[in-house]
Amino acid sequence: MEYFTTNCKRDALDEIRPVIRDWLRSIRSMTSAQAHDWILESCPERATAERSVSRYVPYLRLDCGNPKSGTGRDYEAMDERPMGHPTQLDFGVKFIVLYKFRK
Repeated sequence: MEYFTTNCKRDALDEIRPVIRDWLRSIRSMTSAQAHDWILESCPERATAERSVSRYVPYLRLDCGNPKSGTGRDYEAMDERPMGHPTQLDFGVKFIVLYKFRK
């Protein structure tokens, strides 16, 4: 056990952990993307990948007992509507069918 405690790799964000913890306590609905932006602004020498921050922030929330609060999504699935009525559009999903006609 002593080997693992002395030779474990430290996270790059552990040095600014108190700063991130204070942000999470003051703004409970803060996202990891916002935390990443604030890290880039306040500590440019500690710049890490956004994915690293998105993995670290939930771990820090659990460790500190500070769950995320905020509203859920403001949209949901709709029932099938007749033609000419409003419909639902899912951003980020796109199907393109290309036909090549020969003459």
